[in-house]
Amino acid sequence: MKKMQGSDAAFIAVDCFKNEAGKYRKYLGATTSDRKLFFPATNDEPVASLLYLNWLSKLDNRKFLQIGEEGVTHVTNPDGSVKVTAVKGEKIQNSALNIDYTITINGLDLGDPGITAKSLALSYAGIDAKYIEKSYLTQRTEGRVAKIFNLGKIDSEEGMGPVETEKRNNMLTQAVVAKTKDFDKVYDAGFKDILASGVQAIIDERQAKYNALFGAKK
Repeated sequence: MKKMQGSDAAFIAVDCFKNEAGKYRKYLGATTSDRKLFFPATNDEPVASLLYLNWLSKLDNRKFLQIGEEGVTHVTNPDGSVKVTAVKGEKIQNSALNIDYTITINGLDLGDPGITAKSLALSYAGIDAKYIEKSYLTQRTEGRVAKIFNLGKIDSEEGMGPVETEKRNNMLTQAVVAKTKDFDKVYDAGFKDILASGVQAIIDERQAKYNALFGAKK
């Protein structure tokens, strides 16, 4: 893109579409999906383990574990952002941001979303940090983490994956290229076709199993 459009060309993240509630809604991945802490039955020091987790959950402690010592493993820029530096020897960090030690969080957390965004942006070599920072903050604006429920086997889903994917892709493609005045008609027709192809049966079965496991919505 820079070669064709010039050295100032760049992809910049923006919020494009408001929903009916006036929000730029996005659905984010569950940040807790890959972090599960437990004490095994063989743990004969559960109180000490809890004390350690309590210590690790305090911002100052986990912040030091992540970025280390000022002037040694990181430097703080005038805007407050933190640049982690590679260190060898006694104070080497075993993994990026010592994530093997900070088991109660997933990724960098400096206690301030803005400072965290600025700091993360510094880790993308060859890309102006301001674009990464903008992308990070835009992604999280009015975002929502979808809840995950394990409902067991859904019989009506058997063999439906390719069909669902193809119909969804066709619907979205046709809706995007439709004339503005025809958008709602094309989208609604495509969605109705998806439901009729077997997706409504999947929704109904999932709803029934959800109600059986967690109780019907009031």
